[in-house]
Amino acid sequence: MCGIAGAFGPTRLHPRAAVLAALAHRGPDDSHHVQLEQGWLGVRRLSIVDIEGGRQPVRSGRITVAMNGEVYNHGPLRRELEANGRVFHAQSDTEVVAALIDEVGIDRALERMEGQFAIAASDGRQLWLARDRLGQKPLYWTMRGEELRFGSELKALLSWPDQPRSLDRVGLQQLLMWEYIPAPRSIYEGVQKLARGSLLHLEQGRIQQRTWWRPPLPSDHRGLGRERWAQSVRTAMYAATRKRVQTELPIAVLLSGGIDSSIVAAQVRAQRAETLNTFSVVFPGQPSFDESGPARRMADHLQ
Repeated sequence: MCGIAGAFGPTRLHPRAAVLAALAHRGPDDSHHVQLEQGWLGVRRLSIVDIEGGRQPVRSGRITVAMNGEVYNHGPLRRELEANGRVFHAQSDTEVVAALIDEVGIDRALERMEGQFAIAASDGRQLWLARDRLGQKPLYWTMRGEELRFGSELKALLSWPDQPRSLDRVGLQQLLMWEYIPAPRSIYEGVQKLARGSLLHLEQGRIQQRTWWRPPLPSDHRGLGRERWAQSVRTAMYAATRKRVQTELPIAVLLSGGIDSSIVAAQVRAQRAETLNTFSVVFPGQPSFDESGPARRMADHLQ
């Protein structure tokens, strides 16, 4: 988890230090920003890939990128770009993302990236904000005059001294009904959440938004028997988990003891030789929320 933030457009306010400080809990390892022709991009970094050399934001060719998340297929993409003559200066996936956007454009780049991410990219004249297919990484944005401001959390936007804080009454109703606020609303008027699988483009003060990915329609597999279905799910889970454990750091799993987290923990345990750390959350006095019993039994089973 990292935190990204920034602004694009004409402005006299540049509270970069305060904005990035508001995201310090998301990225305790480093804080850095770069100046653009019309604004800036900043990152609070939690080092996962290329711990020593992966400082962000990163520039490749015309494109500067700040990213929260991870692109799991950055290795194959890197080798393809190197075959086309690209030279890389570190091993980070963010540098690959910047080079890929510079090489093929934002649309084709997003289609080729596998992972969980919130991205801010700019060539100096225009800004793109993109969110991964299922919205695993958050991204908020707002317009103040001709300036677009964005951040991984609301706290980043509230660090601007002129940011209004009027409650969005519809957003409040949604929170009370559903215990969350679906995109594009937030709890504040004028502040939006970028929807999952969405791309925002800003150029010369004009904003365009579109959905770059939608869940595919399910294929008709009614002819498959139970065992073939089970094997299909095992194969997919193995491949998905394998992509997500490629790191220099120890792996941990948030384990509830339910079906989903137990399958993930078992897959990680099988694929990594070292001891697996699992974590659970307990709510004292609220037994309906307490999953510590099943979680402990599964942790013991997986040793």
